[in-house]
Amino acid sequence: MARCIGLAVAVALCGCGEEPASYPWLKVSTAEADLEGARAAAEAREREDLASLTERAWFDEETEELVRRHAEILLPFLRDDASSGADASTRLRAAALLVRLGDPLGAETLRRALAGDDAEDRLAALRSIDWHYGLGDEERPLRALREHPGLAPALLALLESDDPAVLDAAVHACGLVEAPGRVERFRELLRRPDGAAGGRVLYWLAAHGDPGATVEDVEAFVKRPLDDALANSAVFALERLAERGDAATRARCVAMARALMTRDDVERDDLLEWYATTLVAEHGGPGDAAWLWGRLPGLDPHRSRPVLRELAGT
Repeated sequence: MARCIGLAVAVALCGCGEEPASYPWLKVSTAEADLEGARAAAEAREREDLASLTERAWFDEETEELVRRHAEILLPFLRDDASSGADASTRLRAAALLVRLGDPLGAETLRRALAGDDAEDRLAALRSIDWHYGLGDEERPLRALREHPGLAPALLALLESDDPAVLDAAVHACGLVEAPGRVERFRELLRRPDGAAGGRVLYWLAAHGDPGATVEDVEAFVKRPLDDALANSAVFALERLAERGDAATRARCVAMARALMTRDDVERDDLLEWYATTLVAEHGGPGDAAWLWGRLPGLDPHRSRPVLRELAGT
């Protein structure tokens, strides 16, 4: 019975359409010939999947399972692609898969690309680090990158780049791998007159910087002209700092959020309104109640509920 249940579904080819052999069809069978054909078809498809791994633009749970199940077979091919692949895309994709499998050649391949002369390779390597962010079990590959002794210095060096895309990606990668010395470098970047990579720097400073010191940097930054993206990034950073900081830091974050909502030069979209009002509701005090009541008409009903709950407790 177990054999019938576990192996009852087999793939056969039906004679429909102009090219019958190209149309798979599903049938229920326990015949050994059908079962063997299904196994062979599954193995052939899996071989195709393995062969195309370094060409894929996505990586999901099924691909992760495929990689880990066939790690012993894959590793020699991935090492070869990472070392001498036909193009940078193949080399860096192989390197990213090696990082996920815990092979040190992956991080070393990325380090070489980061320290190399090719600007496109550097950007691709930076983005391959970001590729791990948000995937299942992201901590394991990020830890492998953190442990490579040469990767962090290569990333920190790219914080000097005058290419906005490289700088933005380098800030993000430094945050992901927790490069030693990143916080001071981020603070320096935030003080630059051009505000380069400001939104990304605000995010990681709020996450990793000392709240008391970082809130001073943010106070200085928000005195500049801000577009809507930077204003949203600033309020999001203030929310993180308020969560991590002491009472004095929270009070300063609340004051800045309120001030941003009254500036004529800041375009206040729905997201900014929501971020700022929620921050004040969660971290403000009784003295902010009147201000919050005044903001409620500008919020949609769904977003106003958390604010109303906070006001009910004042």
